[in-house]
Amino acid sequence: MILDYQNGSEDCAVFSNLFSKEPYPKTLDKYMDYLKSISITLPKQMIDAVLRDAFRRSEDCEVTHSISSNDGSYTRFESIDYAIL
Repeated sequence: MILDYQNGSEDCAVFSNLFSKEPYPKTLDKYMDYLKSISITLPKQMIDAVLRDAFRRSEDCEVTHSISSNDGSYTRFESIDYAIL
């Protein structure tokens, strides 16, 4: 999970699982605790989508979750990268 600034203009992510000693935990609890500590609440649709991707063992795709600062609406963008062998 990478938490970035909305405009993407910063050089470094606010948070990334790769900064952690245990970068691939088995649950979202660690991420949810961190987000709560910095007063960020995620939409239920976003959490459900992440859990669904984990269940499907989604690989080779990039998913961007976005929350509009105007009306709080949630959007999920997915791009799938296929390796050519």
